[in-house]
Amino acid sequence: MLRVLFVAWLVGGAAWAQQVWDHQADRLLDLISCRDSQHELLRENLATYFFNLRHTPPDLALTSLDSFYAWLKETEELLRKERTYGSNEQGRWPSKFRNSLHHPYSDAQAGRKWHEIVVSFRRQCEALAAARPGYPRSYYVFGGILHGRFGANSDLDFIFNDPDGNPASKQFIVRGFSSGYAFDEKSFGERQARARAGELKVVMGGPVHALSGPKPWTQLNALLMDRLKGRGLKVLNTPDGWVVERSFYPERHYEDPSTESERNQKL
Repeated sequence: MLRVLFVAWLVGGAAWAQQVWDHQADRLLDLISCRDSQHELLRENLATYFFNLRHTPPDLALTSLDSFYAWLKETEELLRKERTYGSNEQGRWPSKFRNSLHHPYSDAQAGRKWHEIVVSFRRQCEALAAARPGYPRSYYVFGGILHGRFGANSDLDFIFNDPDGNPASKQFIVRGFSSGYAFDEKSFGERQARARAGELKVVMGGPVHALSGPKPWTQLNALLMDRLKGRGLKVLNTPDGWVVERSFYPERHYEDPSTESERNQKL
């Protein structure tokens, strides 16, 4: 009996902890009048920011936007003083908070943005194919989408092989709603091999996903829907746009794949 109660306590404790970041996200949504069923993606993204920032705001910081921004600024200053690889990674989340709160979006708006992204990526792939017919290109997607983090302020990041690329990579395309980074064949092949071996940190600093075949854009929708499903979110396509439903609260994982010892190293 005690063992059953102990297991129930663990499960209940984990479920409660999971909802802490969602509760904090709800507090922010209240401040911008967006706490309703039409903002599930925004809610999930805000909760994700809280989790990855690894700093818990005091209750007072969630009573007004001014108070929250003041707390974000204090947190940024603390992270800058730490000067570690971990604090450097944490430093990217405050700007995501500000962007989402300054430019909130509904699920329907996120759906329209996704359609624009897919169209943009298709045009880029077709332009590259037309420039060098028959050239065997491979594409890898990276960034927030692979973590199920997407909203109307998001874009698509990808890398690809190109004879005009270089070992350090260059932002080869910045057009529309997706950004491509070109690598020369040798350096791209090295990254491709290491990604296949499971060394995910070596390609643009995080996980990557390969898009295969002559029409890689046709695989984007299934990729995003699968990642959102992993976040406990189900997307319904309606005449009025996306409707997003919450199925469950999954266990969260930090987006930074580094170990604690790696994160504690000084810059």
